[in-house]
Amino acid sequence: GLSVAVVERDGHATGASVRNFGHGCITAQDGIAFDYAIAARDAWVTLARDAGFWLRESGTLVAARAEDELAVLTEFAERRSGQVTLLTSSAVLNRVRLSGDVVGGALLPMDIRVNPREAVHAIAAALARRGVTFHWSTTAHTVTPGEVVTSRGRIAAGGIVVTVGHDVDQAVLTGFSMLRYDGFAACPSLPALRRRLTREHPEDVEAGLNLNPFLIERPADGVRVVAVTSGIGMTTALGLAPAVLDDIDHEAA
Repeated sequence: GLSVAVVERDGHATGASVRNFGHGCITAQDGIAFDYAIAARDAWVTLARDAGFWLRESGTLVAARAEDELAVLTEFAERRSGQVTLLTSSAVLNRVRLSGDVVGGALLPMDIRVNPREAVHAIAAALARRGVTFHWSTTAHTVTPGEVVTSRGRIAAGGIVVTVGHDVDQAVLTGFSMLRYDGFAACPSLPALRRRLTREHPEDVEAGLNLNPFLIERPADGVRVVAVTSGIGMTTALGLAPAVLDDIDHEAA
């Protein structure tokens, strides 16, 4: 029910949206990323049908070349009942040609594939037919509540989402990053930082967390700056987006 305008500084999509692998790695996610991924999967399937681009519900094949790898897959299948199908070595090799030892594997059937160089342009064209206005080759200069000033004029908007990819998250380090990089190791305060993070976030420290995957900032009322700062943008973005828009709508209400 909302009118939508997209401001894009290039003449067409040229960034990560068309440079990714086209792999919806749904099953391997966890927590909020998994929730976003499940929602994004439904969106991808619907968009492929409506916009007419190729999508394959192929799943992902995981090949185990050692017993410890197979043990992890077995445990994963137990945790994700119904989402993972364990395979024998012969079943793996019947599906894909691999050299070297294969002791087994797994199929993650929910995962999908698209051709990102085709899909993104098809989605834009389909949205334009539905009334979305695309301002191609247009630079956003300033953003204030209720207005975006661009190289081609002003756009009034009740909700604004700034999604400029690597231009907003070129270098983002957190306290966890200080535990990871050796340059901080000689700092006398580092042990105290490690103790606090271990006390407050033991699982994150154990996992070697470096960067939280989702950046969602609120610089002003009705404005969000959003980026997927890890390599799961194609997998999760279509689930993240409606959550951000719902948040803006809730704020306005």
